Amino acid sequence: MGLVDGYLGGAIRVVEQVVPDMVEKGEGSLLFTTGLSAMYPMPILGHIGIVLPALRTYILNL
Repeated sequence: MGLVDGYLGGAIRVVEQVVPDMVEKGEGSLLFTTGLSAMYPMPILGHIGIVLPALRTYILNL
């Protein structure tokens, strides 16, 4: 499993599974964690630095 599938794909699959029940019940919360490189590029974290901003943008658009 790659970083994109693990971080971004995993989040999308979880949302697809839980949000319909949350909407039906009229309540619920989602909690996601990312790293600092989601907001601030860090050369040492370049391998994941492209995935975390994508996850952050997905979360903000929810």
